[in-house]
Amino acid sequence: MKRKIFPIFILVLIVAFLTSCGKTQNSTNQKNKNKVKMVRNEDYGFEYGEPEFWGSYIENEKLSFTLLDVDCVGSKNDSIKMTKEYNFLYDVNGAKKLFSNLKENSSQEEIDKVSKEYKKLLKPVCEILVVDRNVKDKTQLNNEFSKYDLKEKLASRKSFDYYLLYNKNYDNNNLTEDAKKVYNQICSDIKVIKDTFKTFDFMTEEERIARHKDIKFKAKTIDNREIDSSIFKNSKLTMINIWATFCGPCVEEMPDLQKLYEEVKSENINVIGIAADVQDEDTQLLAKQIIEKRNVKFINIIPDDNLKNGILKDIKGYPTTIFVDSNGNIVGDYILGSADKDYYKNQIKNVLKNLK
Repeated sequence: MKRKIFPIFILVLIVAFLTSCGKTQNSTNQKNKNKVKMVRNEDYGFEYGEPEFWGSYIENEKLSFTLLDVDCVGSKNDSIKMTKEYNFLYDVNGAKKLFSNLKENSSQEEIDKVSKEYKKLLKPVCEILVVDRNVKDKTQLNNEFSKYDLKEKLASRKSFDYYLLYNKNYDNNNLTEDAKKVYNQICSDIKVIKDTFKTFDFMTEEERIARHKDIKFKAKTIDNREIDSSIFKNSKLTMINIWATFCGPCVEEMPDLQKLYEEVKSENINVIGIAADVQDEDTQLLAKQIIEKRNVKFINIIPDDNLKNGILKDIKGYPTTIFVDSNGNIVGDYILGSADKDYYKNQIKNVLKNLK
């Protein structure tokens, strides 16, 4: 299973750079330096104080830098359930140049090359990890721990432990003197997170999804054909892959999903997709282009209000895969994160064993 970035996509970063330039000057940063805003995560039940200074954008004629934060969601078999990662981007103009050659139809190889170069422009600040102690596979957790000198357990609630990762000393190489001052200040402010961190009661993803007993819809496919949930009657089991156009791992696994669909349809098992973020003609066109480029032949659905106000409200990461029986009832466990054909095929076998 692979971890995925959510909800930031490379092209979104380009827009963020181009639209935020010059909005906040150094004087504003100094003004907000000692102010704190609370960051609250309802999905995993925690909140903490973040210096407002961190959210400021600094730019002048000779340099430009900003602080970026990225949310990552782990897979179902990954002990890390969520990562809040802070990075110092010390060359925004350099990042703009890297991204300027990327288009919506850029190949995965082109995207990977830009991503590799982009990471070289980042300096680490800290990470907040939400870890499920009941999941035995600690590979990804150990990989994250190895990135930083220090790790502190901030709290525990339900089956989750909350960690803060940071460094004792930070590398200032390649930074201008002005950038060093800002980076040093940001890193010294990490203690604010520790001092203000607290947890509160929340529903886990399993609990949220368990509230939904069945799937009902009356919608349209990506190619504008009408479809409704009576389609489930035609198969003894249907695997529903919920994805988004901005989700790289969603797109990457599509060829494997197509192979799976071709292999299991003779067993009266169906595979369908729900393009969760399709809301208008533009996103519909983008989804259609993705599907065609990946040579996907199985049905993909544009969510209607029943889906939007139902299970999609409780899906917090993409891709998420669920299974339904011939009556549209949800059966078996859900799968969070992308996987290969063999993994999905094995999960189908497990669901069928318990299907009445």
